[in-house]
Amino acid sequence: MKKSALFCCFIVSAFCFSQATPKTLANTTKKKIIDEYIVVSNYENALKLYIANYLESIRTDYNVTPPKEILSQTQVDKIIKEFDFNNYKFSIYNSFSFISEENLKKLVTFYKSLNGDLAQHNTMFLIDSLIDLNLKNKINYEIETLKTK
Repeated sequence: MKKSALFCCFIVSAFCFSQATPKTLANTTKKKIIDEYIVVSNYENALKLYIANYLESIRTDYNVTPPKEILSQTQVDKIIKEFDFNNYKFSIYNSFSFISEENLKKLVTFYKSLNGDLAQHNTMFLIDSLIDLNLKNKINYEIETLKTK
């Protein structure tokens, strides 16, 4: 009997004190604003430039003598060309869903006032650790896929 009562208390306390998972996906209104931000900020182009710079930074292993090329320029170009931005948008929606609608609208207004040209060659864009980590994991997966072919 004591075990049954203890078990019931445990179950009840687990439900009472458990935390709700945070809402991470953007609602329809936010998604539309995020889509608009992606367009006016030239986010896709900036992200592809970020990928190119990341790949260039890991292309050669300088920890060995002589330095060893890990990726050829052809492989780098292939990874960039085959990067599917539309399949990656989920990560962007997830990260931007934590920004209020009001602030998202301010971002859109800001970029519109600059005609989407914050920095030369679209080298600046909003990125958080989640977007960065997901992107690097995706790129590293593509690199490993290329190596096994």
